[in-house]
Amino acid sequence: WICTFANNQHNLEELAGGPMDTPFVQAIMSPQCKGTVALVDSNMNTLKRVWCIFEDNISTVFARANGKPEHKYDIAAWLEAGDQSVEVEDGNDREIPE
Repeated sequence: WICTFANNQHNLEELAGGPMDTPFVQAIMSPQCKGTVALVDSNMNTLKRVWCIFEDNISTVFARANGKPEHKYDIAAWLEAGDQSVEVEDGNDREIPE
């Protein structure tokens, strides 16, 4: 299940109810879901978006506190060819060893 493909990203009014009623939360909390992967780019934009932070919280704190103590969470990075640095919170880029 990929949120970008499952929800109309340009019309979120289609999502009825509150945040906990969204298809994302329902998918994470389903018994078939064993874990979540967050995909980040070299600017770490995923971790700067409020909705993504909400999804991260559901995937970690909420899932584990509400009946899914074994729920896995991982982060994968997508870097463009030749990009060997990642921006970190202090604003300084860090080189990625080859």
